[in-house]
Amino acid sequence: MIKHISIFLPQDNYIYRNMFKGISDGFRQCGLEVSGQTNLLDKDALHQWCMNVKPDVILEMNRTRSMTLG
Repeated sequence: MIKHISIFLPQDNYIYRNMFKGISDGFRQCGLEVSGQTNLLDKDALHQWCMNVKPDVILEMNRTRSMTLG
């Protein structure tokens, strides 16, 4: 069962901060715990995030898997 989602958006600006808030609020209304930030993590930082925060799902906007694996 999904209980916690981490969201990462590509830039820290007004548009993405508002988008993050809207997406987060929607997931919270569905009963999920939400974490994340308005920038993308490199693969090592993402791995560390997962070890520390332990999300069930990661939602990244505008990044392909090859960008993370590279």
